[in-house]
Amino acid sequence: MFIIQKEESFLQTTGIIAEYNPFHNGHLYQAERAREETDADVVIAMMSGPFLQRGEPALTDPWTRAQMALRGVDVVIQLPYRYATGIASTFAEGGVSLLAHLGVTTLSFGSEHGEASSFLQAARQITDESNEAVDRTFNETFAHNFSAHHAIEAIDITEPNNNLGFHYARANERLREPLTLHTVSRKGAAYEETTIHGAIASATAIRQTLKKDGLSNDVRRAIPESTALALQQFNEQATFGSWETFYPYLRLLLLRATPEQIASIYTVREGIEHRLLRAAERAGTFEQFMASVKTKRYTWTSIQRMLTHVLTNTTYEMIDASDEPLVAHLLAANERGRRWIQQSKKQFSIPLLSTLAQSKQRTRSLDDRAIAIYTHLTNSYFGSQTVFRGRAQPPHFSSFGGSFSK
Repeated sequence: MFIIQKEESFLQTTGIIAEYNPFHNGHLYQAERAREETDADVVIAMMSGPFLQRGEPALTDPWTRAQMALRGVDVVIQLPYRYATGIASTFAEGGVSLLAHLGVTTLSFGSEHGEASSFLQAARQITDESNEAVDRTFNETFAHNFSAHHAIEAIDITEPNNNLGFHYARANERLREPLTLHTVSRKGAAYEETTIHGAIASATAIRQTLKKDGLSNDVRRAIPESTALALQQFNEQATFGSWETFYPYLRLLLLRATPEQIASIYTVREGIEHRLLRAAERAGTFEQFMASVKTKRYTWTSIQRMLTHVLTNTTYEMIDASDEPLVAHLLAANERGRRWIQQSKKQFSIPLLSTLAQSKQRTRSLDDRAIAIYTHLTNSYFGSQTVFRGRAQPPHFSSFGGSFSK
């Protein structure tokens, strides 16, 4: 764990931890409210890479999603694979720690509850003993039991955004509160809604409609025009990332693996490797595979995380060896963001890299492998990209975004 000492920052900076899969009108609303309500000079997004917290491949590569995000934020930095694909507490600790190392002063997040003070109160109620219990569990249904048996009356952490908000507050508390917390009340569609009903829709609904109908009028109504253009350009060169697309490769890996090899994969435990191998022999589709593997003990999300690590061959040993000093990987910035980087980089307590190739740390091998596999599988029908593109891919720079004056 990285303990952050709070220091005076050069500018008022607000961070958002996000996935932007894809960047939609709800994300734009949150970014605009965060900028205004925190009086931010610059807004920095800490964004997941090619694989996400719920164990899913992202719709597009990180650079395309970062380009979309510049419609609302000024800088996009990649959250490393080991944090981006972790349980909620891991995801939160990685995002909070990186933002603090970059001198960010405020963390803004969306929530169903809408009051930051309640999240602070809830985080401070948790004892060290229950902290360890939350970290040990791999079963997301624990959140429901936890809320029922502990006196966190102010917020309902079974709501997905409240749950993440709680973990952000808890990570901030454990890191000695380097960030001031701010929350924006979630507006419009619920997180897991699967249909689009207006200009504010869930990312799930947008992805499912996009898969079924393409860039339909419903999809276009729910996303900024810049997102629609980026999606169109990506899909002209590659196929959108999904488990349906990636399953044949995953199945091949499982069919050729031994139980001992799968048991070494990060988060695989308690003999579930045997269920994974049996399912691969019988299931022709990803849906069939998941139906064969899912149990009351393991949620859909926790199994998907295991499969992500199978896909990238991420072992327990690799995760244990990757506890090294953090580095930040710049994905995109507008003119305001570039000025902030130039004026503030001497105050950063970790390196800010423009490409993965600039780092020789072992932690980068996880990110290298993830983007190489993602690029191969999304481009396998097109052949237009090499799998090594990710190491040398430069950030996307936009000419939009003016001076720091408000």
